[in-house]
Amino acid sequence: MKIPNTASVSESQRPPIQVYDPTHRDAVDGYVLYPDINSTEELVNMMTASTAYEANMNIFNSSKTLIMRTLELGEG
Repeated sequence: MKIPNTASVSESQRPPIQVYDPTHRDAVDGYVLYPDINSTEELVNMMTASTAYEANMNIFNSSKTLIMRTLELGEG
């Protein structure tokens, strides 16, 4: 089975979240930078992709079934 290609992957253009925590080991001038990731948005994107994949697989399987039935008609 061929693995599908990814349409695109892009980096977020949102600026990082700056938190003042001078005790953190990654702090620069007392600030730590965290990515601005919205977990709800990411979950919705994942669910949308999963639903689209499932729909595409159903179409593929339906097409395969129709082709097999057409070939069976030719045998009779």
